[in-house]
Amino acid sequence: MCLINHSIVKIKIKLSPLLNKISKMSLYQIVAGFDSLEQILSVSPTTLEGLVSSLIDLLIEEQIETTVWVKPATSWVQDIERYQNLGKVNQIYWCQTFEGNPLISTKSAKYSLVSLKLLATRDLEREFFLAIISEELSLLIFAQQQPVSTMPNKLARRNSLVQLKLFCTVEISLIEKFLTGVIQFTENNLLEPPSLAVIDSFNSTLLLKLLLKQITQTENIALESSVSTTNKRQAGSTAQSLVFQKEFIDQFSRELRPPLTNMKTAICLLESKYLKVSQRQRYLELLHREWERQNCLLTGLLELVQLDHLSSQQQYQSADIKNILPGIIGTYLPIAQEQNIQLGYRFPHDLPSVSCSPLWLKQIILNLLNNNLKFTPSGGKVFVEAYQTQTGVEMSFIDTGIGINTSELSKIFDSFYRGRNPQGEENKGAGLGLTVVKQLLERCDGSINVSSQVNKGSVFKVLFKLA
Repeated sequence: MCLINHSIVKIKIKLSPLLNKISKMSLYQIVAGFDSLEQILSVSPTTLEGLVSSLIDLLIEEQIETTVWVKPATSWVQDIERYQNLGKVNQIYWCQTFEGNPLISTKSAKYSLVSLKLLATRDLEREFFLAIISEELSLLIFAQQQPVSTMPNKLARRNSLVQLKLFCTVEISLIEKFLTGVIQFTENNLLEPPSLAVIDSFNSTLLLKLLLKQITQTENIALESSVSTTNKRQAGSTAQSLVFQKEFIDQFSRELRPPLTNMKTAICLLESKYLKVSQRQRYLELLHREWERQNCLLTGLLELVQLDHLSSQQQYQSADIKNILPGIIGTYLPIAQEQNIQLGYRFPHDLPSVSCSPLWLKQIILNLLNNNLKFTPSGGKVFVEAYQTQTGVEMSFIDTGIGINTSELSKIFDSFYRGRNPQGEENKGAGLGLTVVKQLLERCDGSINVSSQVNKGSVFKVLFKLA
């Protein structure tokens, strides 16, 4: 079913006096007139490109029949062409401020393409939008490139100076107002203002705010990573450390994109008026699960970032395992009982203190114990013991879990590496817990090694120096 009257009215509409000042106007003024200013964000081109690409992926996967209005950024053209070849497009309204043919092929007979020449103002040339109209989903993405001089100082210091104001909405009335405004910016002004069918929405405003919050978090992470990289370079970091950091940031970005994409997919699907209660519940569970996954990623990243800001004084503190271990075991005991896992610990009453910050020691124990419980099935055992050796104090974290393949032992301390849970599924955690453990132990001159047998269990041995 086509949601827009695509017929072209051959009567030229008289331009309003307001358009006489068109050179000073922009599409952003339409957006700024909406009561949704809290939904306008400042983002990087990479974030915007990822959002558009994810939307196109969703439309192709779900084969949603749509009408498209677009004034694309150059980086969008490839995704639009991909959609026109693989998706279900009824009609494309291609908007541009310059003369000539659209930047995509017009040979396809699968859909109708209408080329619209917009008035060539300075603001319009740096504005882009993508509007998707369908019975299942309607969505508007609008972006305006910002001059460097108007950007906040902390953004202007970033390696990439280009920033954009981003506005997204799934509200039909706002999309209709925006597209009506677009028509007023065409040179001939011949099109009839679009009339969009009302789509039954399910908490669309709340879900959209959630999506925008995730985009904001992504931008903050990118900003922190960029600042951290700059500081390390100024401090004289070696080329090898810079390469490692770049690889880590790139890998983190790849890890962050799937939960964002899945969350957005769930949000879009929840907009459908044809959803059954069971389907809606399933998509809400998907949304919650992917939020948990992203929260794990952000928590793990913050733990690693905090390691770079730890003072040298913490490296020379001492900690008493006897005072810290029982409290942690007591916290995890109800969780272990719920999973039908036996949990216990043992250490001598005269166990000496170790050379490690109490905060670091607590984090090491928490991460290792959490790892033991995660990969131990119901009916298994997890045991922690500490004892003095000739070289220091050793803690052993022993479980009767699923074990680790010999080929994977060398990878378990790598960033974002995730093993398999007892059901054989990839663990949904961040894959940063053991990375943090290793980093903390290196800072207090400790060490860790692991031995494991598949289907029998694993033993993580941590060695601390005496205080």
